[in-house]
Amino acid sequence: MTSRQQLHQRCTSNSDSKVPHQNQFSIQLLLGKFWRWFVDFLYKEPEPEVWERRDSQGNVWWFAYDPATGKSASLASEQEVLIWIEQLYYQKTLGSHKHRW
Repeated sequence: MTSRQQLHQRCTSNSDSKVPHQNQFSIQLLLGKFWRWFVDFLYKEPEPEVWERRDSQGNVWWFAYDPATGKSASLASEQEVLIWIEQLYYQKTLGSHKHRW
């Protein structure tokens, strides 16, 4: 048997020595996913929520809420929602870069 065949056999065999390694990898993967979720939970800022509703005349109204600031808006178009979200973003960005002299 050539060394290439031996390597292939070791990599593809279903020996018991391979199972603990797979379990260890699965546990590490699970812990890594949990850690990312935990860090996001602690530090990630909640994202704005947007939804639409139709009134009794069939007009579409857009509603937006930013849980980080508590601000909300009732808007007439999707374009207005995008502008509202951009304004929120820039207000937050400018607020975080203010310097006190």
